[in-house]
Amino acid sequence: MADVFISYHVASAKATVARIAAELERRGISCWHSETGVAGGEDFARTVPPQIDACKVFLLIIDGGAADSPHVENELGLAFKRKRELTILPFRVEQCALSDWMRYYLVHTQIMSDREKLIERIAKLVKPSPRVTPPAPPPRVTPMPPVRWTLPRVTPPQSVLWTPSAATRETLSAGWSHTVGLRKDGTVVAVGWNNKGQCDVTAWRDIVAFAAGRYHTVGLRKDDTVVAAGNNEYGECNMTAWRDIAAVSVGSWHTVGLHKDGTVVAVGRNDEGQCNVTAWRDIVAVSAGRSHTVGLRKNGSVVAVGDNDCGQCNVTAWRNIEAVSAGWGHTVGLRKDGTVVAVGDNAYGKCDVTAWRDIAAVFAGFVHTVGLRKDDTVVAVGRNDDGQCNVTAWRGIVSVSAGSYHTVGLRKDGTVVAVGDNIFGQCDVKNWRDIQLP
Repeated sequence: MADVFISYHVASAKATVARIAAELERRGISCWHSETGVAGGEDFARTVPPQIDACKVFLLIIDGGAADSPHVENELGLAFKRKRELTILPFRVEQCALSDWMRYYLVHTQIMSDREKLIERIAKLVKPSPRVTPPAPPPRVTPMPPVRWTLPRVTPPQSVLWTPSAATRETLSAGWSHTVGLRKDGTVVAVGWNNKGQCDVTAWRDIVAFAAGRYHTVGLRKDDTVVAAGNNEYGECNMTAWRDIAAVSVGSWHTVGLHKDGTVVAVGRNDEGQCNVTAWRDIVAVSAGRSHTVGLRKNGSVVAVGDNDCGQCNVTAWRNIEAVSAGWGHTVGLRKDGTVVAVGDNAYGKCDVTAWRDIAAVFAGFVHTVGLRKDDTVVAVGRNDDGQCNVTAWRGIVSVSAGSYHTVGLRKDGTVVAVGDNIFGQCDVKNWRDIQLP
């Protein structure tokens, strides 16, 4: 994956992009643009999103062609959704009127026009490490299997993205930028971003629980089978053959199911080993994060698999746990005594939960963590740019869920409250009624 994604109108800015990319490449900064990044016959719509998800800088080349390009509009929309994780740099190469969607997405962004300053700005943002010649590999030896997978009969854990305890069937779930609610009659309602069809759930019937992830939503039926809507790029919605499922959880690009017998199944992206859960036994709850999966054992211990770059899978020492929740790069556990433990990325203080007391449920989001107290009030820590942690005034709450930049709560009367980012309408839940209580 490249450091810089360049979005432009091919017919009008091809030469400009080539020059900029060449200058950046000379500095050791990798670039992706359609001229060199899409092979003949390759599906453009499937190639672009992962590149935008992985880049550090999104470079928008502004000219008259780009202003009228639906492809550039789609790319900028995807980048805007990640505006807190990457830097959007608009670069104007000719005088032209901005389109309405450009003005919307770039309202708080300075547009650059000096190419040398642009290159310097990107270089400072990316900060490429110097190229070094890798050392010669050591002599081939028979590798020992990783300790975490070869402990005698220790079944690895599972993870669910937005549902912290799969044992408790959730009836309200916040995904990346959408929110899903289960009505008392077994039908489902959803609001928010529907770019991949993740909100296309109105035809679902006999649903008893569900989980909302990044770009897909999964529902558990009364007959213990599973239905899904949304993105299926990595097979994360391929669970039509699942049977005897007691709970489901979804990560960014994978889905986890807990069987009634305490075993676990998973489908979807497995680049970090987040789906390696087939050996797990005696699991009572699962939670799926971005690229890791956490499982709660019957004895109150916890297992985890997948990405551990931030230490989010360092849960083997946990004991007396009754609920777990996996977020983007952190994992939260609720102890039986109502206290909370957390490991992993602590950016913005989202793991600062050691002072919490009398907690009944925990929910790990992208950059924040939410706790439901036994007195039906709510506490939250972490990033609060969009007000996603403004929950201290909530009362009479029986369930909460943490999305990427929003938080939703279910009241005792079946109505719903929400705070945080609402750019896609994911917080438009004030008219919901008769949501099933957990």
